[in-house]
Amino acid sequence: VLGAVKTEFAKFGDVLAKLKSQLATASNTIEAAETRTRQMGRALKSVEALPAEQAARVLPADPNNEG
Repeated sequence: VLGAVKTEFAKFGDVLAKLKSQLATASNTIEAAETRTRQMGRALKSVEALPAEQAARVLPADPNNEG
């Protein structure tokens, strides 16, 4: 019985290592998206926003958004 538990525990450790790697990848992807967001924000800082009515005419409403 203990031998079987030891084998399963080793497999569990492998699964945890894989999960840790996947979470690190996801975290890096989020950080990259945040970097892109900040860069776009800096680029758009000097751009004047359109009034809501004019913006609605230029960009059609999102059918998935109820607003």
